[in-house]
Amino acid sequence: MIFTKSRHWAYEQEWRIFNATGDISVQYDAKALKAIYLGIKMEDKLKLDVLRVFKNTPVEVCEMRRMTGTFQFGRPRRIQ
Repeated sequence: MIFTKSRHWAYEQEWRIFNATGDISVQYDAKALKAIYLGIKMEDKLKLDVLRVFKNTPVEVCEMRRMTGTFQFGRPRRIQ
């Protein structure tokens, strides 16, 4: 499934891709992909798979972080 955020955030031109089965193929312009943000509950094995796919590419891979004691997210940490 592919989602975008609320229209309020449209200026970010962000797409969100969620897949619970692992068998999705998405066509996109590789030059348009700037960064990937991994969710805080993403399994380590899947994170490693993403890192392998985008190794030696200009795509930034970042990991979301939860702020201690709140329900907010902190600044994503770049991991590749």
